[in-house]
Amino acid sequence: MKMNTSYYPQNWPSSPFHAGEVAVQKRLQTHKHVMSYAPKVIRPYIPDQHRDFFSSQPFLVVAARDHDGKMWSSLLFASDDSEDPTSFVSSPDPTRLSIQSKLLSGDALAGSLIPGSDFGILGIEFSTRRRNRVNGRLVDPSEGSNAIEFKVDQSFGNCPQYIKSRDWWVETNHCQNEDGSEKETVDPKRSVSLDDEQKSAIQKAETVFLATGYRGEGEDPRYGNDASHRGGASGFIHVEGNNKLLLPDYSGNNHFNTFGNLELDSRMGLAVPIFETGGMLQMSGTSIVRWDGAEAKRRFPGALRFVEFTIDEVVQLPPGSLPIRWSEQKKNQLQLQVAEKAPESLDVMSFYLGPVPGDAPTLPSFQPGQHLPITIDLGGGEVVDRTYSLSANSTKSRDYYRISVKRDPFGRVSRYLHDTVQAGDIITVEKPSGDFVYDDSSDRPLLLLSSGIGVTPILPMLYKFVENLSTSSKTAYWIYTTSDGKHHPFRGEVERLRSLAKDRLKMRVIYTKPRTDDSSYHSAGRITARDIANIVPDLANADVYMCGSAAFVSDLSDGLEASGVHPSNLHFEDFSS
Repeated sequence: MKMNTSYYPQNWPSSPFHAGEVAVQKRLQTHKHVMSYAPKVIRPYIPDQHRDFFSSQPFLVVAARDHDGKMWSSLLFASDDSEDPTSFVSSPDPTRLSIQSKLLSGDALAGSLIPGSDFGILGIEFSTRRRNRVNGRLVDPSEGSNAIEFKVDQSFGNCPQYIKSRDWWVETNHCQNEDGSEKETVDPKRSVSLDDEQKSAIQKAETVFLATGYRGEGEDPRYGNDASHRGGASGFIHVEGNNKLLLPDYSGNNHFNTFGNLELDSRMGLAVPIFETGGMLQMSGTSIVRWDGAEAKRRFPGALRFVEFTIDEVVQLPPGSLPIRWSEQKKNQLQLQVAEKAPESLDVMSFYLGPVPGDAPTLPSFQPGQHLPITIDLGGGEVVDRTYSLSANSTKSRDYYRISVKRDPFGRVSRYLHDTVQAGDIITVEKPSGDFVYDDSSDRPLLLLSSGIGVTPILPMLYKFVENLSTSSKTAYWIYTTSDGKHHPFRGEVERLRSLAKDRLKMRVIYTKPRTDDSSYHSAGRITARDIANIVPDLANADVYMCGSAAFVSDLSDGLEASGVHPSNLHFEDFSS
């Protein structure tokens, strides 16, 4: 098997960020932290898990420049004659995507997608709140192919924050009238400013896609275009006059790819899909980042800064242009009551969420590894969405959900949950979701790896393994790493499960900075793939589930592949934000 290390070019830089990104990170004092993990998770290839993700999406968000150098954001879909709207993207190898699509009629980028041009791609799955990004260049298609061929420069995942859950469906007759006849082609509306109808659509929007880019002198994989997402409650985009928009920026992964591009190239594109009608607004112009935190909070509660976008050109695609539609998943929202708060360690608190008295007593089921989307009202008009892994036994807790939250001293939501939320309070949640789930049908050895708060989705998998002891002959290995005993959650809970499993569960706990009075650990330092190979005798045949920091996941993924674990047997979730 060809190992992923072979996809790194000889000139692959030690830092994955160009000068503009570094300048912003240093200005905001995040550079040192980001560099502790980013070089390991920003890769020149697409991991298999992300390749599968891109290949199953019904649309892609893209960022490109037109012939005049203006930046635009747009969407790509399967062709109208495609039998499966989720099969228009394929990945021939980890460095390429082949996209069987063409731009929508009247798209601002028509005629601009030519080989050699910079191209940014965002895959976003509203229903599970997953998103992954990949940046690179368009290349010549193979002979006889009409696909858009894409070569990877950088690939990385994104956290699920600020994504509103939506369902999608194919609008099968979007090109036809009710009598089956072809709709008359309506030309896009082009202008240099916004009219009242367009301003109203933007003010109602809950989703906007951004396109930025920077290309310096010479060839460098850090140059190129970037497609990204911003979301919030209706009205989060402020419209000022006929050609200016203000977009808030909240805490994220601290990479500052968009702001880093704008530091060196102010051109930006925005796309606002009109979910209900299938129309879309595309705007191109220039942006300035307003760094004044006090002004940002005054205009946008909870924002850290905002972008001032000046419009140069507007393209409005008419209703019915987009072949799919989206609807908000309001039917999946539940009002749950905090039944109990329980400390698990010095900085981890569990919240037991159950039905409000008088409501249906049984909650929708979940699979081990899934997360729970929640909505928190922080007061002052600030309502935020977050997702937290479910940490309880998936088959024994139908009358409650448990989420376990690490208190981040800089995290507004985690601090609010720890310090303000009390038993009896009501929290809005959606049904559990996520595709990082445990498949218990395999007879291969099971390896569960987690660090820090990454233990939360892994713990339900351990419960499931123990529950299946009588019907399965597999052996499991649980390896967990944290800083010290005071930061070791679920210690007693895991020990009880180990006692039930007896010799079928091998457990190893590693403290990176043990205290002198710590005793509940097996070794000190950091875990490596070589260490794991010494613990798991049939490692190459194991099913591996891991969750933790981005650096933890990246280091071990690469090391386990080098040890013979096939990428299809590696399942991971990272908490990189």
